[in-house]
Amino acid sequence: MSWNFSILHAGITLKCVGPSMGEKQPLTKKLPPATTVGKLKSLCESFFKLKDIKLRLFLEEEGCPLPQLLEEETASLVELGIGTGATIIVDEES
Repeated sequence: MSWNFSILHAGITLKCVGPSMGEKQPLTKKLPPATTVGKLKSLCESFFKLKDIKLRLFLEEEGCPLPQLLEEETASLVELGIGTGATIIVDEES
């Protein structure tokens, strides 16, 4: 049985917007659907080389005026309905 890799890993765009984070280009990463919000925060710290900044993540959805805060650290991407093509905004807690 062969697996379709694109189904097992979601291509998600990460946009860094926090004022103290500096200017960073958006990244698109393939992440397993079981990745939790907490794990994604850790990955963002690594991807964007962020240290000592408490992160908040938001889901940017087409047609929604405001991004949705991803609060539940233990919720997985698949549980939140986040899949390929999604955009996550990486911000800092104020």
